[in-house]
Amino acid sequence: MKKLAKLLLQLAALGLLALAFLLYQMSQIRPGEMEADHPDIGMVASVLSGASLELTDSFQMSGNWSGDIDRGFAARVADFDWQSLSRVNAYRGDQLPGNLASATEFAVNNLGQGRQSWFPSAAEIMTERYFVYGLNIEPGDHHADSAQMLFLRPEDGMVFYSWVKF
Repeated sequence: MKKLAKLLLQLAALGLLALAFLLYQMSQIRPGEMEADHPDIGMVASVLSGASLELTDSFQMSGNWSGDIDRGFAARVADFDWQSLSRVNAYRGDQLPGNLASATEFAVNNLGQGRQSWFPSAAEIMTERYFVYGLNIEPGDHHADSAQMLFLRPEDGMVFYSWVKF
């Protein structure tokens, strides 16, 4: 009987340690902003033929230990040939193929739970004012499981980046 009580006490202590670790990990997940030297910003500049980007707004969920990705930014673009959009597989927002339209809705509606006031809505993006470039899209059963996308607005030289993965 003493062995059983000792075993139960050890299991309870181990369970409390596991619970404390889990609670600590969950407390580390919090929204924040991206730094100007974040690798994703450099990657977007590279995709845009070395254009220079001036970060205006950003969001990222940090401390995630499950592998989910939730980050995005808005930037003003300089030194970019906007006429080249048609040559880099960018689609005008009102002419998106079905899979790209679905991925756009997924990326926009799930970035920061769709609460980033500075990020354009899917309805805004799906107009002639925007161009959409899918960097990496992983399809799922009913919607994308991951979408890494650029939304370009030539009229004021803005680019919006979203990478959402669940």
